[in-house]
Amino acid sequence: MAATPPGWYDDGHGALRWWDGATWTEHVQPVPPVPPVPPQPEVPPAPATPPASGRRGWIIPVVIVGAVVLLGAAAAIIAILWGTLTGGSIGTGGSTGEPSGDELAQARAAVLDYDQAYQNADCDLFFAVTSERFHEEAWNFVDCDDFVEITQEFNAGVDGYGIDVVDSVRNDDGTITVSTEESYTSQNEEDLGQAYVDEYDYVLVEVDDAWVVDGITDRTGTQ
Repeated sequence: MAATPPGWYDDGHGALRWWDGATWTEHVQPVPPVPPVPPQPEVPPAPATPPASGRRGWIIPVVIVGAVVLLGAAAAIIAILWGTLTGGSIGTGGSTGEPSGDELAQARAAVLDYDQAYQNADCDLFFAVTSERFHEEAWNFVDCDDFVEITQEFNAGVDGYGIDVVDSVRNDDGTITVSTEESYTSQNEEDLGQAYVDEYDYVLVEVDDAWVVDGITDRTGTQ
């Protein structure tokens, strides 16, 4: 039997849950709402009897207007459905600057991969989903041994670490911010068993057609 590829799937409880290719993970996110489709305008019925010969000239303009109305309504419905399926937006004055659904999904996936790299001390995955500037400025380490040591020390002090993506937006400078809530229970002696929920904003940039983490801001307790 072919294995189901990793991805976001409906978990049957009103949410999307990440399937890693072998088992369900703790990562969930809400199902995006589907906007209502506007009703089609009613088309006036054709006259029951032919008009008098002196007024026959207005029949063609009425038929043309009716056809234009129908085509316009159909185009609007198709545009709305397409925008809903792709997660993008439709504008009338050129590009709106909004990211496509694929871009937001890629950015969210990169954040979840970063979390997996941290929890599993996976240095290769960490480098794949983070920028070079992030390596140098945020971490300031020279090899994978440093990363593994730091992450293993952190993981020893927490239990039941879970991450929920609560928002993702395009910024004016072209970056994408993915906001998360990350929960865990402390295993440290000074606060053993204490439950925490930390809130972070991940800033992602596009590098070689891929979205990677370029910065992280802890917004816990700032709201």
